[in-house]
Amino acid sequence: MPEKDIGEKTLIGYPDVFANILNVFFKIEGLEGKVPRVEPEDLEDIRGWSFYKASNKLRDQERDVVKLWKTEGVAFCLVGMENQTRTDRYMPLRVFSYEGADYREQLSNIKKKGEDKQRKLYPVITIVLYYGIKKRWKNNKNLFDVVKPQKWLKPYVNDCHINILELAWLNEEQEKFFSNDMRLVVRYLRMLREGEKFEPDDTLPLHYQAFLNAMQAMTGDKRFDKIIQETVKLKKEKGEKTMIPSPFEVFKNQITDEQRAIWREEALAEGREEERKNILSTMRARLLAHGMSIDEVNEILALS
Repeated sequence: MPEKDIGEKTLIGYPDVFANILNVFFKIEGLEGKVPRVEPEDLEDIRGWSFYKASNKLRDQERDVVKLWKTEGVAFCLVGMENQTRTDRYMPLRVFSYEGADYREQLSNIKKKGEDKQRKLYPVITIVLYYGIKKRWKNNKNLFDVVKPQKWLKPYVNDCHINILELAWLNEEQEKFFSNDMRLVVRYLRMLREGEKFEPDDTLPLHYQAFLNAMQAMTGDKRFDKIIQETVKLKKEKGEKTMIPSPFEVFKNQITDEQRAIWREEALAEGREEERKNILSTMRARLLAHGMSIDEVNEILALS
């Protein structure tokens, strides 16, 4: 499993983070007060993988994070969350496959010997957390956008709509809906997209190491890992109650020569010549958000 996926999955896998994201999603959709509030204790972890057969071979597919939402101990809804850094034109197909496997699992459980035949099935929903800052997720939100059935055939084809939460494109007011570590993630992504310097408050993340891993996964900045190592060393030497370093020191420190070289290579290696202007603009915003001066940015991008 790629390190990037693990970093993002670990943070949203915490019940309080998962519940908060789900509540915010419903609020943004205008459903606050119309749906039950999700509490961390209402969520139960379940396995996120299933199998399917293709070309006479058994293959597996894995969701990022899946939890069973219960009310008073009774299954209410199955919720899956998928992390996406880039848009994926085939995402409706993937979600359709995941949810189909979840319903098939419910049916299999009902058919097991001794299972209650009157047991109520529960719905399945999927929320795609989109971390992209370059462009919005405008297309391919439905199965019909991908398979494009002819008009006369549409009434007979089952469509599938995916729920996208565009984290970097939430406004400052919506950012405040988040009450835990995801608020810091959303603020970072929004300010990065807007080309502003990230200025966090003094609040330390609740899930310190998971937050650092998620930030490293999103930014590729290995200095977050160094902070984790420093924290482990401090606690080992001075005990669990020792003061831990702020993860946001990364944004105040000088960018390393190694990171400069990586960013320069990314800027020079991207796509066709007509896309170069947009690429450099994106890279400039990213570097400014990391606290660099305009002169330093121009030097890295060879624009001075």
